[in-house]
Amino acid sequence: MIAEKVYIDDLKSLKEYNSCITIRNTGGSMISLRLTEDVERQLNILTEVENQTKTDIIRAAICEYYDRHVAMLSSYQLGHELFGRTGSDEVDLSENYKQRMKERLNAKYSD
Repeated sequence: MIAEKVYIDDLKSLKEYNSCITIRNTGGSMISLRLTEDVERQLNILTEVENQTKTDIIRAAICEYYDRHVAMLSSYQLGHELFGRTGSDEVDLSENYKQRMKERLNAKYSD
């Protein structure tokens, strides 16, 4: 999962944010955004041109941003939370898999 942190290069840039938008989705979670005048103007233009709400445009932008960044992740980064989750206490599974397969096949067909 991508961390939900916002990094600000310069704390002085906080003074540039003149507008705050709060968005609540149907599930009840809420997010507030601080926007510069330029970004707010751009968002207002998009709402008129696209005939969509600010929430819809911001949601689509976040989804597009997420999709672009997930596409750049490696296979390991995408699945690292799942690796090693089998719960097996056997630490040599990859080293002795051939022997284990022989034993299982012999047990299955020996009867």
